[in-house]
Amino acid sequence: MIGLTVRELWGRRRRLASSLVAVFLGVAFLTGTLALGDTLSHSIDRYFANAYGEADVMVRNATRVSRSPGQLPGEIDGSVLARVKDVPGVAGAEPVIQGSGQPLGRDGKVIAARGPRVAGNWIEDPKLNAYRVVQGRAPRAADEVVINKRAADAGRLRVGDRTFVLTPERVPVTVVGISMFGEDPAFGETSFTAFGLEGARRHIAHGSGRLTGVALRAAPGVGQAELAARVTRALPAGTEAVTGKALVEEGIGQVRDGFLRIFRSALGAFAGVALLVAAFSIHNTFAITLAQRMRESALLRAVGASRRQLAGLVGAEALVVGGLATAAGLAGGVGCAALLKLLFSGFGMGLEAQGVVITARTLLIAAPVGLAVTLPAVLGPAVRAARVPPIAAMRASAAEPAEVSESRAIVGSVVAAVGIGAAVFGAVVGRGSWTGVGAVMTLVALVALGPVAARPAAALIGLP
Repeated sequence: MIGLTVRELWGRRRRLASSLVAVFLGVAFLTGTLALGDTLSHSIDRYFANAYGEADVMVRNATRVSRSPGQLPGEIDGSVLARVKDVPGVAGAEPVIQGSGQPLGRDGKVIAARGPRVAGNWIEDPKLNAYRVVQGRAPRAADEVVINKRAADAGRLRVGDRTFVLTPERVPVTVVGISMFGEDPAFGETSFTAFGLEGARRHIAHGSGRLTGVALRAAPGVGQAELAARVTRALPAGTEAVTGKALVEEGIGQVRDGFLRIFRSALGAFAGVALLVAAFSIHNTFAITLAQRMRESALLRAVGASRRQLAGLVGAEALVVGGLATAAGLAGGVGCAALLKLLFSGFGMGLEAQGVVITARTLLIAAPVGLAVTLPAVLGPAVRAARVPPIAAMRASAAEPAEVSESRAIVGSVVAAVGIGAAVFGAVVGRGSWTGVGAVMTLVALVALGPVAARPAAALIGLP
């Protein structure tokens, strides 16, 4: 039976090639989407790990929290800075002012940015500043700014250029420096314009004396939680002290629970469709192949092969096809992830600075899925082939009933009507879940109605 399995596979290699390609594409896309999701997650972790420099504690408004990832919440009174500076264990304290600021490029137009356009003060303590100057110097006068490299490149700005920053007032400024966010040209797609402290107080805080927060660095031997507890006792009502670790986890959680979850769900849906199509292709290929081998199956039964052996023969063929296609799909998935990474980098997803991340979880999910798609898909044809009596097969009886049952046509039509109605209803009222359910039901209906439409469609196509 083993030798027969090998000969069967080789003898029908052209027909099985479609199944191999279908499983390969499904597994490759699944692997690629999982890897891209891990790459994005790693990129987000890397960004937020450096978003606050080496700040051990951040003092911020406790009653009005912004939902924008990477931005500090609300405002606090400027007197808080003097209070926290004298707390034991504070080695450094820097005021933080952030707000909206849109720099104009060399052409006089607002520099395009897919992320927030933020302006604030340049933090003098390099350990508390997530940015570093790579060209020029830090701002000193109120009309001097440092612009991150991504915005500077997009606006074709260089050190020494005169331009304007909308805060929303039209503020004339001189670019005295170009900054990098660690090794990246920006924090994701954010445009960040940094004034000196006096300039930020005048143009961002508009002379109110309010701060967005205070970044604190702990003295040697003082932990983040301990410093936060000490600072909390010195704070007025409406403010809070948050550890740097908690800030990073908060930012990462907001992105993962929002954008990344939706993104992974969307890509996962596409991968699921690809695998579903692969399952249909495998099922149809084996159904046709086994129908062509009815006489051969009957001969095997006549010389002593059992039904279990015949089913095992088909299962072995499916296992070989699924195993080879899955192995190739895992390798192809790395290339698929690289292509998807390039695509999303072109959309400004901030993935240029790192490679594709392949985790053990991706391999442990994608590898069994290839086999799980292949084996159940051939189960029906294998069972039907094994149940055909030898005499009936020798008479070349049809593998499938000559006529399509009326129940199949009725059920398929009802499911199609409900599926189309649900999809249209979801699209009209903006309910994505209804649209998704309707799409799946419509796909199931198309599969059910395929044999119903096959004969008239073939006759129509065959008329010429």
